[in-house]
Parts: sequence; structure tokens; C-alpha cells
Amino acid sequence: MLRALFRTILSILVLLSVGAGRAENIDPLDSGQHYAWGENVGWLNFEPQGDGGPGVQVHDEYLEGYIWGENIGWISLNCLNNDICTEVDFGVLNNGEGVLSGFAWNENTGWISFSCESTQACDTTRWGVTINTGTGRFEGYAWGENIGWISFSDTTGIGYSVITSWRPSVPQIQQNDDEQTCFLATIASGSYLQSQLNGIRGVRDSYLVKNALGRWIVRWYYRFSPTAVRLVKSQQSLLILFRGLATPFVYLVTHIKFFWIALLCWMGLRISRKR
Repeated sequence: MLRALFRTILSILVLLSVGAGRAENIDPLDSGQHYAWGENVGWLNFEPQGDGGPGVQVHDEYLEGYIWGENIGWISLNCLNNDICTEVDFGVLNNGEGVLSGFAWNENTGWISFSCESTQACDTTRWGVTINTGTGRFEGYAWGENIGWISFSDTTGIGYSVITSWRPSVPQIQQNDDEQTCFLATIASGSYLQSQLNGIRGVRDSYLVKNALGRWIVRWYYRFSPTAVRLVKSQQSLLILFRGLATPFVYLVTHIKFFWIALLCWMGLRISRKR
């Protein structure tokens, strides 16, 4: 009797937390594209209660919300859903470019992994879930040790899919690196700095776009860069001035490892001299 009462109370709490103001950005065209399929668990619904309900919300850094499986119940995508991260820290992560990783949790079946890298199994079989940044379509497979594969890629002709309205906050930034829109490309053109541009792009693509602060910096740069380009192109003296000002910054960013090595050596020498 007490056990049944406890389960009832727990179910009510879960339902309340599921419905407590969680938005979703799945199936924006209301075309039924909010289902994944698991051979052992059946259909998994990413928008179980319609528009604006407690479905799945895709962000630049992570996913949150719930998936509903008729045969297994609610799947939680993030400990943020019910504020238990201090007790159990888990979640499905987004690298900002639609590559997912991490774990979801289902009370009845356990952990569900969204990438082979999360389980360190890529040497055996490479798999994972991605979001197409052009269409918003989920692709690939997730894996649950107790339920097997969950498919986001329909190969049976049934026509199921999961589509989100999410798009990267910094879409295809590589296309903006011409002299019409990129300030650094403009001031570097035809000078000694031009050979360093690939190093700058490497720092951007390998580090900046993979965290929230870095993406904010990149968005800010590409927002104001065209205005700066027009300014320096209108006055040659400004072009020369900013090229000189940018030189130490460019070499610092592209040779950051050598900078730290030199700094550590200098500090070591200073300490040894004091002794």
C-alpha cells in the first residue's frame, strides 16, 4: 500500500516537473516529424504534448526536456530538467555545430548514450547522433545498454524523423572570411600577416566556436566587421595603422603555445635568480 502510494506521488512529481514551463523547438512545421524509433522500445516522441509543451529543446550547448516512450516512459535529456545536477550531473550536449554527445536517463531502462565517444567505444564501432545544421534533421543512432539502438535515420521507408528549428548561432562562419566582410582578412591582404590567417581560423574553429563565450566573441566580430572593413578601405592610413596594431595580437594568437613556453621559461629564470 505504501509502495503504491509512493509510486503515485513520484509519478505526479515527474509529471509536474515535465510540464513546468519547458518549451520545445521540435517539428516547427507541425508535420509529424518528431519521432525516433527503437527496435526494442518502439516509438519515441520528442514533442509528446504539442507545440510549446514539455518536449525537447535544442540549445547551442545542450539539449533539455523530455522524450516520451509509450513502452518505457519519460526519458530525461538533462539534469537541469528537475534541478538535480548537484546530485547527478548528466545531459546530452551540443558542440554548437549539431554534434551531440553525453547521456540521457530513463528510470526504467537506464542510461542512453548519444555518442560512441561518451562510452569510449569508437575504436570498436563509430556511431552517434548529429543535427543537420541546414535542415535541423536529427541523424544517426543513440545506444542504450538495456534497450539497444535508437534510430534517427529512417532506412526502412516508413518516413519517420525528428526535426528541430534550432540552427547554429554562428552559421557557416567560414564563408565570411573574404575581404568584403572580414576585418582581419582585409588588413592582412597583401602583407606579412596574410600567411597567419589560417592560424587565426584554426583558433576560431578549434576553440572559440566550441564554447558559449567564444561563440559570442565570433558573433560580435562578424557583426561589426563589415563596418570596420568599409572604414579602413576608405582611408589607407587607417589600414596601415590597424595592421600595425593587429600584428602582435595575430602573432600571439597563432603562436600561443610558444608564448606560454617562453613565459614559463622567463618565470623559471626569475625564480632561479632570486634563489
